Formats: sequence, C-alpha cells, structure tokens
Amino acid sequence: PTPNNSVIATAPDSTTSFGQLVYDENFDDGTDNGFFYENGNWSIVDDGSGNKVLESGKSNNWSYARFGPTNFSNGTIEYRIRLTEYASSSYSGLAFLIFHEQPQASYIFATDYKYSTLDFKYTGDDTSYKWVEISNGTTSFDFQKNKWYSVRVVISGNRISVYLDQRLAIDTTDSRLTNGKIKFGSASFSTVAQFDDVRVWVLEQ
Repeated sequence: PTPNNSVIATAPDSTTSFGQLVYDENFDDGTDNGFFYENGNWSIVDDGSGNKVLESGKSNNWSYARFGPTNFSNGTIEYRIRLTEYASSSYSGLAFLIFHEQPQASYIFATDYKYSTLDFKYTGDDTSYKWVEISNGTTSFDFQKNKWYSVRVVISGNRISVYLDQRLAIDTTDSRLTNGKIKFGSASFSTVAQFDDVRVWVLEQ
C-alpha cells in the first residue's frame, strides 16, 4: 500500500491503493472543469509563480463551490490550500472542505487560520444546523499566510482520517452520514482562499 508520507500527486495512473481516480483538476489550462459555484466570488488566478489556482475572493457572504461525484461515499479527497488575506473580524481566516453533504446535514473539515486549528465537525437538523465538533476532531496547527498546505481526507466506512502535509492530523469515527456531495468553501467576508491540485478517488462501496 501507499505509505502515509508519499505524495499522491505523483501517481502515474488512475487506479491506486486509494481506489479509482474519478476527479482531477489543477486549473493549469485556465479552466475549472467540473466545478459548480453556488455562492461567492470565484475565479482562476495566477498564484504569483505562473501556476494557476482557484481563488475564493472576498464577497458579502459565505462562498461554496461543488465538485466531483455527487454521491461520494468511501475514498480520498486531496487538495492544496493557502490563504492570502484574512482579518480579525468574525469567521475571517476560515476555509473548508464539505463532504457527504445531504439536504439537511454535512461533514465539514475546516482550516482555521485565525485560531490556528484544524476542525472536523458535523452539522444537521439534530444540531439546529450548528457546526458541532466530532470527538477527537480538533487539533492545533500554526498556519502561515501565503504558504501552501496539502490536505488529504480519507473516508473508509465510519472512519475519517485527515492528513496535513502528509502527516496524520485527525483520526476519528462518525457514522451519521455515509454519502453525499463535495464542496470547497470559505468565510469570504474578509478572507481570500486559494485551492489547487484537486483529486478525488473512490473505493467500492
């Protein structure tokens, strides 16, 4: 099997120990194939090194962008993320991955630059649509502005593992949701977040 400290982006074909590669977008050609924007101010920009990335710019609301399979269950989601702007205002510095999204519930993995944490939470009608921390779902991390970080979220049954820069950061279980949509998002009132090298693998159910 692929070791935890490997860089998945070097995988030469579409079938790996992570399953079948079903979505792969790096924005290098200036397009955002398979992305559907539900809110916010999204665009493809140069990250300053000649590399094109997807940016969630400032707007007057939360930003959401859906991608990948609409009924994702078991598998791996990988991407790179960095924040170039955030402030001291409420929710600023928050960017996140939503998965297993249902009409009334979802899981949320957030990189919180302002409070220097990684947070894995659940929201649904049973929590009055508030984000509630899952057991062992939060850990400290000292983020730096303008620095790229690689994220890998691995879902296998009720087990969810999150790796940051190839190191295990969160390892927990929750069985409330088993499938659903995948989205990126940010609290874009005063936050500018960038995403790149997005890949999704699926495992047989």
